[in-house]
Amino acid sequence: MNRFDTHKFLHRKRLAEEELLQETLEPLISKIDTAIAEFDENLSYKDLAVAVATILKKDYGSRLFEPFLETLTNSLKS
Repeated sequence: MNRFDTHKFLHRKRLAEEELLQETLEPLISKIDTAIAEFDENLSYKDLAVAVATILKKDYGSRLFEPFLETLTNSLKS
C-alpha cells in the first residue's frame, strides 16, 4: 500500500488553488486593463495609485488598507 504524501498533497492543493484564483482574476485584470487603455493609455502610476486609493477609501473602508497593501506587496514580489 502506498503511503500518503502530505507534502505532495498540499503542494498540488496549493497549485490548484492558485490556478483557480488566476482563472478568476484574468477577466478582472483584462477589464481593468481595458478600462485604463480606454481612459488614457498613458495613465501615470501616480494617477493610478490615487484612483485606487480613492476607490479603497470610498468603497472598501480603512480597515482593509493594511490587508490590501500586504496583498499588493506580495503580488509585486512574485
